[in-house]
Amino acid sequence: MAVAAACAAALPLVAGEVVSNGGFENGTLITSPWSGLSNSGFSVIRGNARSGSYCLRYQATTAPSEYKMPRQSVTASSGQTYRASVWVKTDNLSSGEAVVGIEWNDANGNWISGSYLNPGVGVSGTTDWTRLSIESPRLPANAAKAYLLVYVREGSLGTAYFDDASLVRLDADPVPGLYSSAYRNRAADGEVTFAADLNLAVAGYSASGVTGEFVVPLAAGGTATRSPDTLTDTYAKLTVPASQLATGTVTFRLKRSGSTVASKTLSFTKLASEPQTGVRIDRRRRMIVNGRPFFPVGMYWMNVNTSGLPDFAAGGFNFLMPYGRATVAQLDACNANGLKVFYTLQNFYPFHRSPSEGIVDDATAEEKTREHVALVKDHPALLGWYTNDETGSEHAEALTERYQLLKELDPDHPVWIVVSQYDRMPAYMPTFDICGTDPYPSGASSYPKVYDYPARQIADTFGIRPLIEAVPIIKNGSWLPTASDIRGMTWLALCAGAEGICYYCYHDIKAGAGGVSFDERFAAVSEVARELRQHEDVFLSDEDPVAASVEGTSDIVCRTWKKGGNTFLAVANKTWNAVSGTVRLGSSFVAIKTLLGEDQTLSGNTVAVTLPARGMSFLALRDPAGEEWEPKIVNVRMEQMPNGTVRVDYELRYAPAVITLDVLTNALNRAGMPVQ
Repeated sequence: MAVAAACAAALPLVAGEVVSNGGFENGTLITSPWSGLSNSGFSVIRGNARSGSYCLRYQATTAPSEYKMPRQSVTASSGQTYRASVWVKTDNLSSGEAVVGIEWNDANGNWISGSYLNPGVGVSGTTDWTRLSIESPRLPANAAKAYLLVYVREGSLGTAYFDDASLVRLDADPVPGLYSSAYRNRAADGEVTFAADLNLAVAGYSASGVTGEFVVPLAAGGTATRSPDTLTDTYAKLTVPASQLATGTVTFRLKRSGSTVASKTLSFTKLASEPQTGVRIDRRRRMIVNGRPFFPVGMYWMNVNTSGLPDFAAGGFNFLMPYGRATVAQLDACNANGLKVFYTLQNFYPFHRSPSEGIVDDATAEEKTREHVALVKDHPALLGWYTNDETGSEHAEALTERYQLLKELDPDHPVWIVVSQYDRMPAYMPTFDICGTDPYPSGASSYPKVYDYPARQIADTFGIRPLIEAVPIIKNGSWLPTASDIRGMTWLALCAGAEGICYYCYHDIKAGAGGVSFDERFAAVSEVARELRQHEDVFLSDEDPVAASVEGTSDIVCRTWKKGGNTFLAVANKTWNAVSGTVRLGSSFVAIKTLLGEDQTLSGNTVAVTLPARGMSFLALRDPAGEEWEPKIVNVRMEQMPNGTVRVDYELRYAPAVITLDVLTNALNRAGMPVQ
C-alpha cells in the first residue's frame, strides 16, 4: 500500500477545471467552497447573472482601505501551471478595478507568491460582461495550495458583478519545448546550442532519475545521438559546432528506466553563409545589422516627433521604440538621423486592452498585421517588430501564431517582447527572438529587481536569447532617479546579461513628468547613453570572456567582456546601502584602470570591491599578453604629395576602446605629429 501511494504521488495531476461553484449557483445561503465573503462588500445574489440564476456582487459606497479577495483553494503541486478566469460586469466602478488572480501557499499556509493583472488591465467604469484571465508560472517545489481570487482593487467604489469563475489546471508536459541558440534555427558557422525546456517536477521526476539524448543531423551524413552537456530539473543543453550540422530535424528524448517518456523536435537549417543584409542575432546574442554588430541604446516614445530626432541622435541613442506606429516619412527622418526603429504591433490582437482601430477578431488582426509588415519591412530604418508589451502568458498560443506569421512575412527582422511577467518565460519562449522586462523600482526594497528580473529571464530562456532591457528614468512613487541612479540601473541590467538598453520614456520626460524639466531629464539619461556608446566595441567583442564570480556578498553583481586580449569588468550594487565584496576571476591580471564609476583594487586574480548605494564600476584589467593601454601609433606610412606636402597614414591602437579627442591629440604629440 505504501509503495502504491508513493507511485501515485509521482503522477502529474489531471488537467482541467479544479474549482467548484464557479457560477455561485449554490445560492445566497451557501457560499462554500468560497471564502472571504464576510464583511467584504461581496454577496451572492439572485439576478444580474451572466449564466444561471446567481452571481457574486461587490458593492461599496465607502472606499475600503484594503483589498477584498473572495477565494477558493485547490491542492497544488510543484511544476504545475494554472489559468484563472472570470466574467465581470461593472456599474460605475471607480477608484479601482475588478480583477482576477492566482496565489499559492506552502503546506503551512504561508503565502509564497501570486499572479495578478497589471493595473489598467482590469474592468472599471460601467461595462457589460467582460472576460478576464491570467496564468501562473510553474509552481515552486514548496507549493501545496493554489487559490483562485476574484476581487476588486483597494479603494474601489461602485458595483461589480462576477460570474462563471474558473481555475484550470493546464496540461503537464515534462518536455514542453525544444529551442536553439541559432537565430530562427538557421546557422552557417560558430556553435549552436540546443536547449530542451524541462519540467520534471510536474511528472514527479528529478534529474538524477532520468537521462536525455539529442539526435542531430550531420553534415557528414546521417544523424548522431549525443548525451546532453548539461541536464537539470529545468533544462537539457547540447552545444555542437555548426560545421558538423546539416539541414534536418533535431530531436530531444527524455528517458526513464531506458524508455522514452517525452520528446520534442525542431527543424534546423544549415546555411552556406550568414546573411550580410537585414537584421539577425548571432551566436553571441548580438544584433547584427547588415553584417555589422549593433549595440542598441534607445528610448520608448509615444509618437515620432521628427523635430526631436537630431538632438535624440546626438544624445547617444541609436534606436527608438514608438508606441504610435511610425509613418514611412517618419521612418525616413529616423534613417536620415542614423536612427533605427522597432515597429510596434503590440496591440494588433482582439484581446489587447486597447486593440488597434479596426481589430475585432483574429481575422482582422492578421489582415492588419500583413498590411503593416508589407508597408515597412524593407525600410532601412526598421530594426525589428515589437509584438508584446505586458500581454499575459495566457495568450501564448496567439502570440506564438503571430510570431510564426512574422517569420513567414519577414525573415529579415527579429521580434522583441517586453513583459512584466518575468517569471513565465518558458510559456513565452515560442513567441520571440529578443525579450526584456520592465521593472519599476520605487524604493530600496524594490531596487534589486532591476537585476533580478532580467537575470531570471535569461536563466529561464537557457541563455540562448538576447535581452534588451527597459530601464525607467521617470518618477515612480516618491523616487526620481538621478543620472547616477540611471547609470546604476543600466549597469545592473548589463551585469544581468542584457545586450541592449531601452529607457522609459521620452514622452513622459517631454511632458515634465516628476516635476523636472525635459532638458534636465534628457541630459541625465543622455550622459549614460553616451557612455554606453563609447564602450560599445567592448560589449560587441567576439572574444570569450573570462569567468568571474562575487564572493562575500550577494549584493554585488558582475559581468566580464574581453577585447584585445584584455578583460573589462563591470560591478554594480543591487542595494541602497554601501557594500563590499571580492570578485574572483578566471585569470590573473597585472594592472587595473577605472573607466567609469568607483576605483577598485586588483591583486592577481581578485578585485576588492567597495561600492556606495546604487553604485557601479566599469574597469579595464590588463592581461600580461594583452594589448598596450597607452595609445600607440603603428604602421606609419608616408607619401610625398604633388603639392610638396607629405601625407602620413597610421594606425592608433588603444585597448580601453574610448578614443577621445584628448587621447588622440596626446598620442600624436608624443609621436611628433601635432594636431592643428
